[in-house]
Amino acid sequence: MNKKKLILFSCRDPACGFNIRNFILNSDLLKKEVIDFKIICQEPCSYVFKNNYMINNSKIRFIPTIKRKKTLLNEATSIIEEFYPDILICGISGSFFGIDEALLKICNQYNITSFGIQNSWGDFNKSFSSEPDIYLVLDKKAKEITKKNSSKKIKVIGSIKNESYTNKKFSKIKQQIREELNIKKKELVFGFFGQDINQKYYLNILRYYLNYYKKFFSSSYFFYKTHPKENNKAEKLIEDSFINNKDKLIIERGELCMEKCLVLCDVVASLFSSCIREHQYIIKLSKEPIGIPLFLMLDNNARKYYFQKTNLNEIPFSKNISLVIKKEDDFRFINSFSKISSMKKNIRDQILKNTYVKNSNSKKLLKYILNFDGERC
Repeated sequence: MNKKKLILFSCRDPACGFNIRNFILNSDLLKKEVIDFKIICQEPCSYVFKNNYMINNSKIRFIPTIKRKKTLLNEATSIIEEFYPDILICGISGSFFGIDEALLKICNQYNITSFGIQNSWGDFNKSFSSEPDIYLVLDKKAKEITKKNSSKKIKVIGSIKNESYTNKKFSKIKQQIREELNIKKKELVFGFFGQDINQKYYLNILRYYLNYYKKFFSSSYFFYKTHPKENNKAEKLIEDSFINNKDKLIIERGELCMEKCLVLCDVVASLFSSCIREHQYIIKLSKEPIGIPLFLMLDNNARKYYFQKTNLNEIPFSKNISLVIKKEDDFRFINSFSKISSMKKNIRDQILKNTYVKNSNSKKLLKYILNFDGERC
């Protein structure tokens, strides 16, 4: 009897965790009798899989954060020698280093075919100087950027994480979540979505955004979605800003799924989080104007970091289908209720004209991955 093919998944970044979870569920991998899989999950990604009733815990191994590279490589070697997978599918878009990068290096040494899931345009962590055999990227723009920095194969797959969005009624979801939080239909919600950036400019930019909110919309709600990898400085800054009106502050630490967080907000603001791309995709699928994607790029150091990290000279697909705030005066475009309403409509109109991220098809992707097995670059 032939041995089952074994796919090893690895994820430490939550965005990659959601990609992998959705891929497993949407590709019907759970029903495949000739394929087995294991998931290696490292903090801060664990919450994506813990208490997930759809994927049996016996398929998942949770490992702690490991700060020393040598220890991490030893752990990765031990995992590969225990399971000896046919295929590795891992994240490649987290900051610092972790089990994804270590497993990728060891799989290269053991001649195991590897696929790297890219969460954002051109984003790739080279901590261990190893690349996947095949990059799985969002769209043609991501392929173009990645191609400039790698000679490896690149496959455009669309958004795995958003594959299930197609059939969702976002206007209804928005209404339901607002009712749960006792927020009236016409009340505005200003969102700030955290990132794992431990830099002075991060808090400075947050202060600009808070000042804008207080100046023009202090009677509206402020929604803060924490990032599992960021420290508590941003949360403290926000809480201190709402000492006198705590009833207008909502802090979300992981209870709500991302799509509900995004549809709740009339303004979805972050420095350059991939959640803004998700929000644009939701706007495209929604039957009515639902929000404004807002890139907060008010600091030269923030812009420099982003462009160096991604090898870009601009934020992809930001023109007309989002608002990029480069200086404080740019907030004038959204400093009243009527301007917010008008901007939401204009952005949705532009997004409908510009299809930029296609939906992924996990079943086709699984077939591609299995057929690629053994064709190392």
